[in-house]
Amino acid sequence: METGIEFNGKTRACNSKEMLKEFIKDTAFAARVSFTKHTDSADVLDLIAKLRPQECGKNLIRIGGAGDGGYLLPNDLEEIQYCFLPRVGGVEDFESYLTTLNIRSFLAEYSVASPPNQRPEFTFDRKFLSVNDTEISFTLKSLKEIST
Repeated sequence: METGIEFNGKTRACNSKEMLKEFIKDTAFAARVSFTKHTDSADVLDLIAKLRPQECGKNLIRIGGAGDGGYLLPNDLEEIQYCFLPRVGGVEDFESYLTTLNIRSFLAEYSVASPPNQRPEFTFDRKFLSVNDTEISFTLKSLKEIST
C-alpha cells in the first residue's frame, strides 16, 4: 500500500527512504533551512589573504588585449615552449603575442567550431577541459599527452 504526504498542494508518494529524503529536503528548502556544510569564516578570510597579489621577484609584462584577454605575467618566458588555453574567445591577442616568443598554443573549446584565426602555431581541439576524459572533454593530463 502506497502512502502519500501532502506538501505545498502536491501529494508525494512516500514508499521508500529516497522519497522521504526528498520530502525532507524540499520541506527544509521551503523553510530556508540548509543541511549543507558551511565553510568557517576564518578559512574564507585565510583564502582571501592568499589571493592577494604577491611579489614574484620579476618585472611584469602585459600580454594580450587592453581589456579581456590581457594578462600580467612575469617577464621570465624564455624557457616556456607551450601554452594550454582551455577557452577560446573572439580575441587572440594573447596567443598571437606568444607566437612572437616561439611559444605554441594549444586551444580547447567545445562550444566553438574553431578559433577566430587559425595559425600554424595554434593547435585546436573541439573539446572541453574537464576532470574526466569523454567524447567531448579531456583532462589537462590528456591534453598535454596529445599535444607533446
